[in-house]
Amino acid sequence: MTASAERGLRPERVAEIIVAPPDRGAARRGTGYLFAPGKVLTAAHVVDGASDVRVRFQADRPGERTVAAEVLYRHDAVDVAVLALPAEPVTDVVPAGFGRIGDQDAVLPCTTMGYPRFKLRTDDDGSRFRDAEHIRTSCAVLSNGREGTLDLTVPSPPAEDPDPERDPWEGMSGAAVFGNGRLVGIVTRRHRGDGPGRVAAHRVDRWAEALPEAELAALERALGCGLTPEALPDAIPATTFDLIQEAYRTQLADDFAPEELKDRAAELRELVAFCSGPEQYLRLQGRPWAGKTSLAAWFALHPPRGVVPVWFFVTSRNARQSDSDAFTGALIDQLAAIAGHEPAGHHSPAARDGLRGLLLRKAAERVAQYGGTLLLVVDGLDEDQSLTADGNGPSIASLLPRRPPPNVRVLVTGRPSPGLPLDVRDEHPLRHCRVLELTATAAARHIEYQAELDLRRALSGDRLQIDLVGLLTAARGTLTVDDLRELTGAQAHELRRRLGSAFGRILRERGGFDDSGGDVSLYVSGRGFLFAHETLLAAAQEELGPDLDTYAGRLHTWAEAYAEKGWPADTPLYLLQPYGRLAAQLQDTRRTCALATDARRRDRLREVTGSDAACLAEIAAARRVVHRTAPDDLGQLAALAAVADLISRRNESLHPDIPAVYARLGRVRHAIGLARSVFDPLNRARALAGVAGVLAGTGDRRAVGLAREALELTRKSVERYRWPHGEEILDAALGRLAVLLMRTGDEAQALRRLGELRLPDTLPGVAAHTMAARAARDPRCAARLLGRAEELARRITEVPDRVHALGLTAGAWTAHGDTSRAAVLYDAVVALAEEHAHDLGSVPAAAAEVLHPVRPHQARTMVRLALEVTDDVGRSRPDDREAAYEAVAALAATGRASEAEELRQGLRRWAEPSRDTRPAMAAVRAREGRAAEAWQELQHFWELQEPAEEDDFSARVVELLVAAGAADDLETLLLTGTDTWWWWGVAGALTALADHFADSDPARALRLLHRAEWGNHLRGGTDQAYGWMDDLPQDERLAALAGALAAAGAPDDAERLVEAIRTHDMRAFAYAAASLALVGTDTSRALRFARQADRTAELSGGWDDVVRAGVLMAVVQALASTGQGQRALQVARRLHKGWGDTFHLDQAHALVAASVWPYDPGTAERLVDDLLGDSRDTSSDFVRALLGLLAATVPHDAGRAARVRALLDGFDGNDLAERDHEDRALLALRTAATDPDSARRHLDRLASEDRHSRSYRSAVMAALAYTVLGDHAAAHAVSRGSGLDEELTSAAFAALAGHAACAPVDPGGLIGGGGGIRVSLARRLAALLHPPAAGPDLARARALLAEALTPDGWHHAVPVLAALAPEAVRRAGDVVSAHIGLADD
Repeated sequence: MTASAERGLRPERVAEIIVAPPDRGAARRGTGYLFAPGKVLTAAHVVDGASDVRVRFQADRPGERTVAAEVLYRHDAVDVAVLALPAEPVTDVVPAGFGRIGDQDAVLPCTTMGYPRFKLRTDDDGSRFRDAEHIRTSCAVLSNGREGTLDLTVPSPPAEDPDPERDPWEGMSGAAVFGNGRLVGIVTRRHRGDGPGRVAAHRVDRWAEALPEAELAALERALGCGLTPEALPDAIPATTFDLIQEAYRTQLADDFAPEELKDRAAELRELVAFCSGPEQYLRLQGRPWAGKTSLAAWFALHPPRGVVPVWFFVTSRNARQSDSDAFTGALIDQLAAIAGHEPAGHHSPAARDGLRGLLLRKAAERVAQYGGTLLLVVDGLDEDQSLTADGNGPSIASLLPRRPPPNVRVLVTGRPSPGLPLDVRDEHPLRHCRVLELTATAAARHIEYQAELDLRRALSGDRLQIDLVGLLTAARGTLTVDDLRELTGAQAHELRRRLGSAFGRILRERGGFDDSGGDVSLYVSGRGFLFAHETLLAAAQEELGPDLDTYAGRLHTWAEAYAEKGWPADTPLYLLQPYGRLAAQLQDTRRTCALATDARRRDRLREVTGSDAACLAEIAAARRVVHRTAPDDLGQLAALAAVADLISRRNESLHPDIPAVYARLGRVRHAIGLARSVFDPLNRARALAGVAGVLAGTGDRRAVGLAREALELTRKSVERYRWPHGEEILDAALGRLAVLLMRTGDEAQALRRLGELRLPDTLPGVAAHTMAARAARDPRCAARLLGRAEELARRITEVPDRVHALGLTAGAWTAHGDTSRAAVLYDAVVALAEEHAHDLGSVPAAAAEVLHPVRPHQARTMVRLALEVTDDVGRSRPDDREAAYEAVAALAATGRASEAEELRQGLRRWAEPSRDTRPAMAAVRAREGRAAEAWQELQHFWELQEPAEEDDFSARVVELLVAAGAADDLETLLLTGTDTWWWWGVAGALTALADHFADSDPARALRLLHRAEWGNHLRGGTDQAYGWMDDLPQDERLAALAGALAAAGAPDDAERLVEAIRTHDMRAFAYAAASLALVGTDTSRALRFARQADRTAELSGGWDDVVRAGVLMAVVQALASTGQGQRALQVARRLHKGWGDTFHLDQAHALVAASVWPYDPGTAERLVDDLLGDSRDTSSDFVRALLGLLAATVPHDAGRAARVRALLDGFDGNDLAERDHEDRALLALRTAATDPDSARRHLDRLASEDRHSRSYRSAVMAALAYTVLGDHAAAHAVSRGSGLDEELTSAAFAALAGHAACAPVDPGGLIGGGGGIRVSLARRLAALLHPPAAGPDLARARALLAEALTPDGWHHAVPVLAALAPEAVRRAGDVVSAHIGLADD
């Protein structure tokens, strides 16, 4: 069934079947359903012996029609018939989606509609008619299993018919039954013994097993879809167990839920009733030690069927679990798992709040698909620290949904006092919901008494006991025995003795992690001690009073000692994450930011957790603290944003196959964290899928969750970026998930995922089915999947792909043990090659590759045929370059290396292959064990073209070399003898080699993995010498910061930073930016930097035209501003040589004119006059050239500025709507002051258009235009809501801040997402034509910069920041220098 199948029952397609018997007796009636154009599904007995069949739709309603029908198919064994409607016109009816139920313990919500006898009615004129009956009910799937029917229970059954020979349900037979949107059965009978409230429907997924093969094939043809289990999507959704994150279940069981819940049967019944009742909120209330937490945790861990719980247990004893920030993070994680979304990134507080609400709705929708209830449990509202003096606010209670989705229930617990927080609104359901009072059991009261007695004894004991209480109170997290030994100076054995005595009863041991366990979170702490109950912590805080500050000071001193030592390997785990969380909770902004930006601590945290995810989470928490407590501290915001960005980007060259090998080596926690740190979303999905594959092989239940995460990440990426082959990419992810589900034994869910493939009859679709078949535990399921794969393979239209698909399926049949089926498919491959020998492309070559491993003799025949085709191509079809490639590849695949090389050389005389043949030749050399030659082929391939990251040529070559016994030679080569610029290929090869050694030599595998992970960072050089594309984004950021540092009065720091930039283009840009920043303050250094920018720009290879243009524009401006106007014009000519248009050259000349006017007005005037020469030009380039001239002339020459304005006036009229988005935004900006009404009309129209049709540049320009019009709200909305990602939103806010502050415009514009040259032009126009009437608005500018300083976009803000807060730029510079190692120089 295709993805486009109609979901759910459509009433206009329900038909009344009217049958005339052959004896001309009274007509009988039934029900049918129009499941496809011109086809109706009904029960076979309805049309038994019919002489005439009519089908009526929409009886007595608008659109009523009655058409004659013919029986197309009928079979009594399954009581199903298909009617054809010859006279029915072909319509756009979307085929209904059939579904499978399977045999599982589940309840399926169902819906059906028909025309039963008990709905007979009498009309006003005395005529009789049948009305429709719509039934919504639920089916216990395992009922009627032997009969193969669904047992439909009707909520309001009819009475029995007065005539014992008649049934009230007559006429309902044939009604289609839908479950979860899919057609799963048709009503066929009623067993009188079941009573009038139950009817039976024959299940669609039982038809295949009940019908002979020929009859089944006929029915499948009639329905237009397969009916085997693997062909039918699953109508039963995922189970509750699969929807809950393992990490949170483990935490709940270990830390909160009792092993056994005693004396709470009545309360449990109340909670079950609440989940199924109409109330959406319930408060469970009781005094301390009443057992609220135990009851709530037990219920969440053992929910009733159909209830999916998520939870958060507030505990003031632990700083990481005591406020609304932690609550939001925990809910986002759990709701994302249920909704099938990727775990959240590091959003702003407002964005996290919105995301929490969105995910709640999405999760509720998913649970509702099968009639489930989503239960939100929040325990301990009275312990919420959000609104305390140390908290970050708002309260957790205020964040609970005021209008939750209908199937959501919220259970909260707390003490009677204090009441609800003041920030909970009067209309919030929490203030009006039912309260269930909980009283303590006798056992709980005894525990309470004993614990409070033990605490009093501890506080009246010796100094060590008091110190232990004080340190644990101050720490708000687990402290180990070793931690306490360092903090108190006591002997370890003495500490263990005290903790094991009666004193220890006030504590509980928790924390720590096992890499093989279920925790997939990235929080680490030692196995240590904390208070057993919040009341004990509160009592200790009250007793200690001001002395608590002393103990907090001891913790700070302890942390500072380790910081001074550089956070060595023996740093206590408490100081890595719990301590940072404590600092954030205390709102200690200085300490929180210092910890989050400490480079050596960051490295230690990565070493302990295995990835940067934990470090990034800590930085995100620090950013939230600053935003809440010191939103004007731009220095901290800049430092945190910069370091978060650079840490993320150090994973840009992280190969996505590395995490899976770490998982194979048993470092599962490391692997998961590393996979989630991969920078590119699609590569991150690939990494997660790889780890999932390893875990599936060990039976680890986390595998499926990670695979789902990978699928959702892929789905979001495909939808967001609209990849050209997006459906194929998504199908590959679905296929991987299906294979993993099959490997873990979840056959039903695996088949469901295969049913969701967008393009099943393609090579990826066939591959998914064959891999799933190989993974299946049930041989019968595997056979059905292979049959489906064979069917799909034969439907592929591209013949070479069909050949490869048949080969895949044949290989899978062989692995399954059915060599006869495999032989049939291999024969089909040969027949295709002979039939299509002379088609475009080379089918024989593809056949040779398929046949070589199994039928080498026939493969050689195919090669001969491919060579004949190639000769023909050379004579008569020189454009068919694909055939040339395939011929070389076929020779290579069959081991005929010398012939392949000879053919490759010969082909160059008349046709360059459409694909490079070197990877194929590398495979030949690898099969022969010639590592150096194989690798040389790959290096030549990478040098001649930019390869795609998804290509796995290097991994394939490694596999072949290992099989040939050349692993050692390859290892030596990779570690010492490769200098390719394409590090991605090297990393892939190192990873594949590490995978080979994972079992036999783990230490060797780890060394290779470390090289793969870090090798690119250890290499020196610039540009192509070490991976130009990986370094460009980071170097762009460093270049922006270098210019800002020069403007902020730190030219020495700027120069050191420039020298650390490794790409020539970005180093040239950085020198130019620094030069312009120093023009008015340090003329000699400005001149030196400008010349250095010029020299460096000449060294660049200029791979990217956009980058190159921006760099040269900056260099032109720097040269012209330092008195080198003629040299600037020479550099500008290089712009025209590189691009066919005149836009860049015209803009460069305008910049030169503006820069030289103060010292060479004659040159400036000539440049302007030359550009104004062709006034008849109406192109976009000329319009933009005029706008550039306007920016150049306004400050210097009123007459020429007037001429430019006059020309522009001709473009500001009726033709504006016909221009592209950027022209319209720029012209609206130009006219904002002179014709604000017209400007606003054009801006509003631009903002209303489809965001995918707008450019990001036009959005930034429109924001500037709105702010010029004085509509700051609209400017903010365009910046935030125009579909821009975080970087472009930051660029927009930075532009608005620059205008508000009257700040200088950066040189030529930044190169990346911020819009570059055209946005820079818009900023200059806004500054010159429409400066703020009241002068700089520094407060507004600083507020906008605070929004612009994000990890993705901080580099757009630092040029403006240098003008407003130079100390903030220097702070960011210090942090960045430490991050890239300059601080150690």
